[in-house]
Amino acid sequence: MPSFTNAHQLSEWSDYVQIGLRQVFEDTLPQQPKLYGPWLKEVQAKDWIENKVVNTGLGAMPTKEIGGEFHTDKKINSTKVAFELAAYGLATVMEYELVQWDKYDVFTEMTKELAKAAIDRLNIIGYSVLNNGFGTTTNYTIYNGEAIFNTAHVRLDGGAWKNRPTTDTSLSYLALQQAKIDLATLVNERGRYLRVTGKQLIVHPANRWVAETLIKSTLRPGTANNDANTIQGEFEIHDSPFLTDEENFFVWGNKSDVQIELRLGKDGGPVFRQYADPRSWNVIQQAYMSVGLAVLHSQGAWGSSP
Repeated sequence: MPSFTNAHQLSEWSDYVQIGLRQVFEDTLPQQPKLYGPWLKEVQAKDWIENKVVNTGLGAMPTKEIGGEFHTDKKINSTKVAFELAAYGLATVMEYELVQWDKYDVFTEMTKELAKAAIDRLNIIGYSVLNNGFGTTTNYTIYNGEAIFNTAHVRLDGGAWKNRPTTDTSLSYLALQQAKIDLATLVNERGRYLRVTGKQLIVHPANRWVAETLIKSTLRPGTANNDANTIQGEFEIHDSPFLTDEENFFVWGNKSDVQIELRLGKDGGPVFRQYADPRSWNVIQQAYMSVGLAVLHSQGAWGSSP
């Protein structure tokens, strides 16, 4: 049987194949929604491990006697909190013959599936903030070790603040009124008002119809009188199946003000690589990303877990 020394091999053309498949991967990413986008801020990580602190800011300006000295004040800093990225990766291996005789575009579909798997993982990580927000699991507590949502947070100056109802309650008109009150009277670490307005109402899909009734009704829902619905149109409703408890709900202010972030590694998100195994010519596709949460402070977020 003749031997060929100049045969075109898959390994020689893998770079060209990779360019096309990488484009499929990158085109698929934006088609998969990052459901946490409306409420959770994404940032580019500067280092694999980053240290952050919370500071109080200054207190309210005191009176000054005519001709007297000025009072002085300084910020109070918390201890440093470290936030570390974690690596995520997934690979598929396809036999050379499958690639060569890929009549039904299985090869391309597997590339798309890698992109979908990556975005699913990002959604799981993002919503883990809410799913773990009522406990003290490691990586899901604010700078001082308290739960993200708490009825009595301790301030750096010794005072207190809250972002959870004293008695957890189900989603209702009165519950949303309480959320509005708690956010409107929210104070910083020195007791100064922050003037937070709730923007997003985050619910499980099972509770979306309740949320729409509460927010979209002209008159106050659930009553026989003609009282005006004072929260009509006040919140943007956001529902997600990535919430693990159907009854939990959350009210979120501007995501740029809440010090909870999803940190993305140097590549800025999922990246794709493909190469051929020279021993078998099997094609190996890989997707990789580095991601981490930075839960520093939860002022501006409110939650209830009935």
